Amino acid sequence: MSTPSAATADLLARPVRRRLLLGVVQVDMQGSQPLKNFQGTVTTHAQMVQSWRVKVAPTVLFFGRDGMEVAERLTGASLPDFCGAYLDDRLQQARAALRS
Repeated sequence: MSTPSAATADLLARPVRRRLLLGVVQVDMQGSQPLKNFQGTVTTHAQMVQSWRVKVAPTVLFFGRDGMEVAERLTGASLPDFCGAYLDDRLQQARAALRS
């Protein structure tokens, strides 16, 4: 199974951004593209993944404004329907944490 292009990933993330007013970023586990971390330091996609200790894809992380994780990670299968309820649950956790 191939990884979606950045343009495809952006199209897939738009409904989530629009409906939930959340930022969505896809990070390439082996990518050398530059990326700013939460402290504003430039790093690479691969270095961020390593710092987060992510070992498998897909893994969904939920961050607050300070860069701290605000909900349990969702590490799942590549079946689209498999993780829907789990994703909804984690989004609720993240929203609640951001409101407090």
